[in-house]
Amino acid sequence: MKKQSNLSQSSLFGAFSNLPSSVVFPELYFKGVEDLYNQDYREYGLDIETEGLNYLIPYRNIISFALSRNKNTVEYSWQLNQLDNLAERDKQRLIYILQNPLNIIVGHNIKFDINWIRYKWNIDIKCQIFDTYIAASLINENREKNSLDIIIREFLDDPLLVDYKGKVDRTNLLKHHKDEILLYNGKDGDGSRQLLFPMLKKLERISMLPLSQTLFQVTKILSKMETTGVYLDQDWRKREENKLFNRIVDTRGKLQAKLGKFDPNKSNELKNVLYGQLGFREEILNEALENEDYDLEFDDSVNFDRISELKRYGKHIETLDEIIKYRKDLHNYASFYKPLDRYVKYDGRMHYTYRQGWVKTWRLSCGDSVMGLNMQQIPRDKSIKGMFAATPGYKWIGLDLSQGELRCAAQLSQEPVMIEAFNNDHDIHTAVMADLKGMEYNEVQKILSDKNHPDHFTFKTDRVAIKRINFGILFGVSAPRLRRLLYAELGIDYDIEYCQGLIDQWLDRYQAVKKYIRETQQFCIKNGFVRMPLGAVRRLPGANYQTGDGRRELRQAVNFGIQCFSGLIAQIGMILINDFFTNLPFDARMLLQTHDSIESEVKLEGTKYNINDLITEIRWIMEKGTIQYMKQVFDYNFTVPLKIDIDCSDRWS
Repeated sequence: MKKQSNLSQSSLFGAFSNLPSSVVFPELYFKGVEDLYNQDYREYGLDIETEGLNYLIPYRNIISFALSRNKNTVEYSWQLNQLDNLAERDKQRLIYILQNPLNIIVGHNIKFDINWIRYKWNIDIKCQIFDTYIAASLINENREKNSLDIIIREFLDDPLLVDYKGKVDRTNLLKHHKDEILLYNGKDGDGSRQLLFPMLKKLERISMLPLSQTLFQVTKILSKMETTGVYLDQDWRKREENKLFNRIVDTRGKLQAKLGKFDPNKSNELKNVLYGQLGFREEILNEALENEDYDLEFDDSVNFDRISELKRYGKHIETLDEIIKYRKDLHNYASFYKPLDRYVKYDGRMHYTYRQGWVKTWRLSCGDSVMGLNMQQIPRDKSIKGMFAATPGYKWIGLDLSQGELRCAAQLSQEPVMIEAFNNDHDIHTAVMADLKGMEYNEVQKILSDKNHPDHFTFKTDRVAIKRINFGILFGVSAPRLRRLLYAELGIDYDIEYCQGLIDQWLDRYQAVKKYIRETQQFCIKNGFVRMPLGAVRRLPGANYQTGDGRRELRQAVNFGIQCFSGLIAQIGMILINDFFTNLPFDARMLLQTHDSIESEVKLEGTKYNINDLITEIRWIMEKGTIQYMKQVFDYNFTVPLKIDIDCSDRWS
């Protein structure tokens, strides 16, 4: 047994006091990492402490790390400013653990730790991982907070592992004594390790082990994507940024020439213009009187939907369009161009932070952070997306799961008409429209493709309406909401009765979907939760038909199964694509995941490989391999065919 370290006698560096500390380490907390050739250990708790949150900053480093092999047993290593070879020895022993596929590393928000290790030490993480945050989110997605100390109290009830936390300022670790940091570090590693088996037992008891193992594999892939980042084409960016800036100045000048000096981006000033100067308040009130709506609550908001809705009064349409254009352009300029320099200044690439478990449908989310933009909020505008490009010498490959949510809805409801459309490789929106009109699919398709046909415009607008209904009904769209959506997209003001008739006609025709919605809601009311076929659960204890909140939970119940299913299929695809890329004899890597799309880049220059052969392999993996994975891992037969749209270019499009 190693002797306990006496850190109070050691030399301390930088901002740390070299005075003895009052910290008393537990009996089995040791300095340094033990020799690793003992094969009895396979599960390790891991926690690292760092100088800040941003691993890209060159002068920010890993302060220390702690490994736990057994309960209340920790080996810790100080890494910051070490002048001897002990820190390097400990580092190499940790790397040995992380690169052994048989090992399991347990940590809380473990992606943060492995991102720092991957980027600072330039190594790949080959071990398995277990993230206590993700596990806790699976066990109860409604828990208000999933911090490590809260989870420890719930599963271990060991105050000694958490009571120390109040004494340490995590936002400014370097103000503390070295011993305090190491104890803090060690306790988190120890607590994470102790959580492993209680949480595994709970996941097994609620039939979530296969799902958790799938999500943990995705975590490692996200780490690789985040630390790789995506190349920013500065020439493209500067050209499009200048165009956008000039357009903003021009539009603002036009608006002020018409309406006088005001700032269209300031809500109060815009309200005065819209509802005062342009007279829309009077229009709205007159309409309410005509409809005998004496309980009208006047809406003077100035969001995009509200401004678009004002156009239906048939006045100042050009001005409203200019206001919408100005506000959208200014938003894009401020959100997607201005911050870029501070994000890419370290290596010329945009890095980002994906989150698992933040969205209750288990779709990935991407948050604005110290690292970079929220890449899932990048507009479809090619001038903005196009500045994110393949690294010079690489080709960009974009994969998109076509109509994924509707395919999952067809699978869950077993709606025969929808399944037949997918089996025939028909566009589902055109197929539904043809079915509702009582026409042949090819006949409708012909009209849609012939701009000179007298019914072309009507059919085109009807298809957009059907598209909105296809998605909207599954998520509980109301007639007023459908009316606003159709007006915003088509500029056609259908009345509410017509929109309700479209919804009713759809539900009457697709009885299997209607039955699925009804049975899902009834199950949720009776049991307080719904479960989708791959194991994820959404707990909705307040679901009912009587209250507004209860009805919202019923809509969430239906939405959950479809959204979760589609999102998990995309994540399964990520696992399989990553395995495929790893075994290729050239560099291929995933860069982004947005909704049901996966963006990658490959370097084929100087190889014998053909891009078309590569695309064929990728298509099979996404369309067939994902279905095989669901059968082998979850014992679930997904019978509706999947379809992947693939784009190959030099940038994100």
